[in-house]
Amino acid sequence: MASRGIDPTSVGPVALGRGDFLRAVDPVWKTAPAPYGPVWIATSNAVVQAAGHDPAASVWLFRIVIVAGVVMAAVGVASIARSCGVDRPYALAVGIANPLVILYLIGGYHNDALMMGLLCLGVAAAMKDKRILAVVLLTLATAVKLPAIAALLVVGWVWAGKGAPFTKRVASVAKVMVPAVAVLAVLSVATGIGIGWITALRSTGKVMDTFSFMTMLGYFGSDFVNLVGLSDNPEIAVAPVRFLGLLAGLGISYWLMARADRIGIPRAVGLGMCALVLLGPVMWPWYLPAGFALIAAAGLGRFRPSYMVVVVAISALVWPTSVNPVEFLTRYQRILSFSVIVLIALAAWGAQWLAARRHHRRVAGREARQALLHAGAELEPAPVAAR
Repeated sequence: MASRGIDPTSVGPVALGRGDFLRAVDPVWKTAPAPYGPVWIATSNAVVQAAGHDPAASVWLFRIVIVAGVVMAAVGVASIARSCGVDRPYALAVGIANPLVILYLIGGYHNDALMMGLLCLGVAAAMKDKRILAVVLLTLATAVKLPAIAALLVVGWVWAGKGAPFTKRVASVAKVMVPAVAVLAVLSVATGIGIGWITALRSTGKVMDTFSFMTMLGYFGSDFVNLVGLSDNPEIAVAPVRFLGLLAGLGISYWLMARADRIGIPRAVGLGMCALVLLGPVMWPWYLPAGFALIAAAGLGRFRPSYMVVVVAISALVWPTSVNPVEFLTRYQRILSFSVIVLIALAAWGAQWLAARRHHRRVAGREARQALLHAGAELEPAPVAAR
């Protein structure tokens, strides 16, 4: 669309009229504007023109861009891990070379990979107190997809200094956000798009068949309301529950930001982004790798078992479109989706419990062996002095 002079953030792909690209669009998105920033729009424009407007060639060029984003993320994760005293090969293994990144970001060439690359490099620069570079990289990450703006807020908060009062924190955040917003505005104008890429985020909410816990909970609430005869609207409780989930995600993100001095910028940003996704109205697996990468770079600590379970389990949520669904189960899609989410949560809790139990057994066994050695030393007879 951008290569044809159409603003993809103001109208849907249907504006193309016809062609191979429009035929490939899911009907859900044909009239939906794109919630992507100027950096991604400009990148897409360049890729499609370089491919001569050939869809197949565009796919491979897009994948090169995505792989470059993953490589940038790997460099950033390694740098963050070094700053946090975390083993770099391990951080790269669990934060970058995991099934989510391989299957969805590289396999599906989602633009979240480019956002993740710029985000990780920006956080790495912030850890080294390279402030201008950090703000530039994080602003570019935000110009790919808006969720990266969370990192700008956190670094602005932390740069106020430990123990700084709230007013000084706000002023520090403003010093970061004002130039960032100015750059985003300039990039948008230069790319030929308006603020539609921000307001277009509302279009993602039209998707109801998602693995969002709050959406599933909302449907269960609607079913109950309909059952008692208070309403016949099948989605009456979905919007309020989604809104509460979004508020909860924002509250958790603020709580993490307020403790970023203690827990560190990578962990505050990573956990905050994951909270917003997991409690948000729409949840897809490719929304999570950026947050997971930052968490891995900051160190998993005792939560390594649950992290591994969640990453592997979420990787299996979405199957290729070539896999035909089981027809008689489609009517139970929401119940099954909710059950899968609950099972993943229980599996993560179980892995954490088993790991803690194993740790306690090791400690108890070590203490018992030390006690036996100590008791044996006390019972050993004293050596007889030579005459």
